[in-house]
Amino acid sequence: MCGICGLATNDPGRPVEATIIARMTAALAHRGPDGEGAHVAPGVGLGVRRLAIVDLETGDQPIASEDGSVVVVCNGEIYNHVELRKDLIRAGHRFRTRSDVETIVHLYEDLGVDCVQRLRGMFAFALWDAPRKRLVLARDRLGIKPLVWARTADGIAFASEFKALLAAGVVEPRLDPAALDDLFAWGWVLQPRTMCAGVERLRAGHVLVFEAGREEIRRWWSPPLVDESDRPRLTEEEWAEGLLARLEDAVRLHLRSDVPVGAWLSGGVDSSGVAALAARILGRTVDAFSLGFDHPEFDEVGSLATLDRFPGYDLRAHRARHTTEDFGLLPRCVWSGENLVGRGFGSVRQRIAQMTSAKVKVALAGEGADEILGGYWWYKADRRMRGVSRLVGFTRRWRMPPPRTEPLERALRFARAPLGPGAERFRAVAGPLGSEIRSRLYSAELARAIADRPPAQPVPPAGLATKHPVDWVQYWDLTTRMHDYIVETLDRHTMAWSLEVRVPFLDHEVAEWCLAMPPELKQARREKRVLRRALANDLPAEILARRKRGLGSPSAEWLRGRLPPFAEELLSAESLASKGWFEPARVARIRAAHRAGRVNRQEQLLSILQVQTWDEIFLRGRSPGDFDGGARA
Repeated sequence: MCGICGLATNDPGRPVEATIIARMTAALAHRGPDGEGAHVAPGVGLGVRRLAIVDLETGDQPIASEDGSVVVVCNGEIYNHVELRKDLIRAGHRFRTRSDVETIVHLYEDLGVDCVQRLRGMFAFALWDAPRKRLVLARDRLGIKPLVWARTADGIAFASEFKALLAAGVVEPRLDPAALDDLFAWGWVLQPRTMCAGVERLRAGHVLVFEAGREEIRRWWSPPLVDESDRPRLTEEEWAEGLLARLEDAVRLHLRSDVPVGAWLSGGVDSSGVAALAARILGRTVDAFSLGFDHPEFDEVGSLATLDRFPGYDLRAHRARHTTEDFGLLPRCVWSGENLVGRGFGSVRQRIAQMTSAKVKVALAGEGADEILGGYWWYKADRRMRGVSRLVGFTRRWRMPPPRTEPLERALRFARAPLGPGAERFRAVAGPLGSEIRSRLYSAELARAIADRPPAQPVPPAGLATKHPVDWVQYWDLTTRMHDYIVETLDRHTMAWSLEVRVPFLDHEVAEWCLAMPPELKQARREKRVLRRALANDLPAEILARRKRGLGSPSAEWLRGRLPPFAEELLSAESLASKGWFEPARVARIRAAHRAGRVNRQEQLLSILQVQTWDEIFLRGRSPGDFDGGARA
């Protein structure tokens, strides 16, 4: 696990300054405290910060081919490197390290850019092919590891985080109005945009090839859209057996490490299943990390027994608590996350990552199970509300008073959402409540900027319209919310503490098996019924019977109480007016309504506060530690 960065020039003979690469890698030091490396040659500069996990002695990067003509830096893990190494040695390649990353170099020598098809893992890598003067950037299938890039006057620049591009001086810090509008419309920023204008994310499952001064981007993997005629004809038990076999294999591969591996543990099925399989496969004690909350609505550790409290599971418990004081982490979270999320700001992940990183460098987590198995509430709700949506479709033209309760507001949005396979229905049901009021909060200048650059909506792929509505919801879940919110925040807020978190449910072989399941199995009365059946012999009945509880923080209550001094200052009329993004009087009105309990506008208020903080950090150069009452570590 690492942070990577670099530059490639339009003129392949032009040298790259080593000092620029040094500034970029320094900006990523939190991602790799164990070492740094660089490769500077005519036309290219590559940099890396290393978190040493596999091949501690000889695995430093950059790593080159036998003749030095191909050089790679990689952030992530190639889990099938042992099997790939055997095949490559038989093909005549010679290895000089035990690193998983070296397999990329030799695969590229044989297969070119198509080498990505052979990789099983989470990765974002940059590869320099010196004979062709070609830079290749690639990102894993499900977007677990981040990679951003920007066009410059002299070529292109890339990095794991855009703060490295700012450190290089190749990008001017500017907030993208379209990304800001994404935040309020969707609850996250849609790829390829970032909050920083001029910087894009390479999309999940894509490669970028830069050669002769031009870049070409192509998609090499997408969530499979299975035709009904091609779907395996299996019983529910056979689907469960197949899932267990693939999940066991994924956990076994994800345990490959030269340092101890722990596991995150909530009271639910997903993380409990991963932890139980890890302990069984390793045959020894696994450190398990759980997070409790002072707020009882969010606390699982206090109200539900986690797996480490059941006999027969070799798990060593570690617990931390998430308290009201953790609101002070918001500036640090904005600096770490870069791209903002309206539903929370990352304090939950930062708190558990801080505790975990004090004990281990690697932890397994249960993220991804709900996306690949349709575990979220909106999958079943979508089925139930489709008939209602047809009946009340004509009411979309009516002006109606806003509902007075959250359930009514959510139900009305469901009923009035468009019925087709496009992304708009998914945004309506999974996006933030109150998104329709966003334009009223914007300043006149921001509104004009957005009107000049209207946000682009994701386009459904060919063939999606012929699939089941469950497939529609799942496609957008996997290609918007999961990429832009779930795995991005997981990476940023854990790597802020130099912690690698691995997600076996997002192994592509596990994901593809689940995506091929019949829709009716994903819409069963009990969510993730196939997974519960698969883990029946590995988990206690009490845990198998539990309903899903989402991981969140009591932001709504925090925003009704006393805020840290920095938050009060940033939400003041003076600060809002000076930065110019929002209308102070309208922000004051929704804040007063929220504090009085008349409405829940936590997502709008959190988004406003984060944008104000982002402005302070990335546009005005303020350090997260400079905020009075903020950035508590």
